[in-house]
Amino acid sequence: MKRQFVCLFLIQLLLLFAVTASMSQVEVVFILGYVEVRKQGQNHWEVARKDMELSAEDLVRIPPKATLRVRLENGDAVYFVSGQESPIDELAPVKKKRIVDGRTRSSKAANRSRHRVGQNRQAVQQRTDSPMTNRYVEFLLSKNEEDANDESVRSFAQSVVRDISITTNTGYPNRNIARVQHLFNALKNLTIRPSDDEQSPASQEIQAPSTTLKTRQGSDLDIARLYMALLNAAGVEARPRGDNNVPLFIVFDSGIPAGAAQSVTVNRKLYFVENDTVWLPTQITPSTDNFIKAWYKGSDVNRITNYELRITN
Repeated sequence: MKRQFVCLFLIQLLLLFAVTASMSQVEVVFILGYVEVRKQGQNHWEVARKDMELSAEDLVRIPPKATLRVRLENGDAVYFVSGQESPIDELAPVKKKRIVDGRTRSSKAANRSRHRVGQNRQAVQQRTDSPMTNRYVEFLLSKNEEDANDESVRSFAQSVVRDISITTNTGYPNRNIARVQHLFNALKNLTIRPSDDEQSPASQEIQAPSTTLKTRQGSDLDIARLYMALLNAAGVEARPRGDNNVPLFIVFDSGIPAGAAQSVTVNRKLYFVENDTVWLPTQITPSTDNFIKAWYKGSDVNRITNYELRITN
């Protein structure tokens, strides 16, 4: 049994090596969703399109629930896992993917998207006057500077960003985005457990970031507060956002000028502009396993918030 397991592992390793070795030049043959590409040597992102040729060093961003299929130089087709961003030769492939007609999948995806928009509008229009999220936002804003200056928070943040070689806010990832990504990964590696005495949203209080760091326990709100404190301690301006029934999330200043937004993304839903710089939303939860997924989750909530502001003003 042990020998069979070892053989199976070696076979999978050889298959992965074969796929990686064939990635020097690939051709896009199928796309579902808003997949973006940043080609080597270019300073902007662009929308991936069918028949586009990609090299191993080209950076690819695949949204959650999106699909990208490419043809290798040897003629084999490879699907890639959604919710990731990496050079094409480092993307995680799907082991086995059932091929479905693109038009059918696109139609289903469009129906799901329309259904989600309808649910979001209904939730906003039928919202209660509960001030809970507003209260959390106001509380966290009042604690922003204090949290960032906490000794344990600053020490942890500096230990994470100290070895990041990117020191300027040009290119991608730039200084701010690189720090945000590294701090996200560091926070996920802490494996923070849910609090033993989890309270209902109506009575929940948010604990200090130092407590969450020390105990490795906390709610989603505790984790969000800690993450925001770490970003500010690392020199990335971040603050909470949310309104009433909209879940609390975090926005941060990417440091990219508004006129250079395409160096971050060409997807207008993934950012907003404030004070002539590009700001990115993010929502970190225990189930969110990488920064790209957190970015897209934050963007979804951010769009609901903006919609709510439009219908209530």
